[in-house]
Amino acid sequence: MFSKLINALRGRSAQKTTDAPEEQHSCSLSTPYGHFVLRNAADSITIKRYRGPGGDVVIPEKIRQATVGTIWNNAFRGCKTLTSVSIPGSVKSIYWAAFRNCTALTDVIIAEGVEALYNEAFQGCKALRSVTLPASLKTIGLHVFDGCEALTLYVPMGSAAHKYALKNGIPMKFI
Repeated sequence: MFSKLINALRGRSAQKTTDAPEEQHSCSLSTPYGHFVLRNAADSITIKRYRGPGGDVVIPEKIRQATVGTIWNNAFRGCKTLTSVSIPGSVKSIYWAAFRNCTALTDVIIAEGVEALYNEAFQGCKALRSVTLPASLKTIGLHVFDGCEALTLYVPMGSAAHKYALKNGIPMKFI
């Protein structure tokens, strides 16, 4: 009996207990809801993970007749095949590291209506060259674009995004 317990514990301790970010956020699986792993709330949907093939992704305003309201922490993190993303105004918040280390990502359009872009959302997206930010964006976290060396932000004059670009020395153009 004791030896079975020891062997079970040894086997369990040798098992991987958490997924590495690259495996956890692989872009190779599909789900019953397209390429998104979702969490339902009373009136909106949160995208928790992306499991699609990458390329050019358009996040829908609705999935199963519910509004897509949030992109959760690490949802697209490490997706090496994602090249562009368009985020609708129904999404109010893009959380921590949502697109971090998407190294092939070059272009992002965030529509009017999005209000918050949290810490490290696009950190480490080395190929990122163009991000369009709306006037509705009021909260911009820390290190959102760290490591995005070729980046130009497209921002409304006088907006929070304009002020963020000035404060952080990020090249910008007005829209």
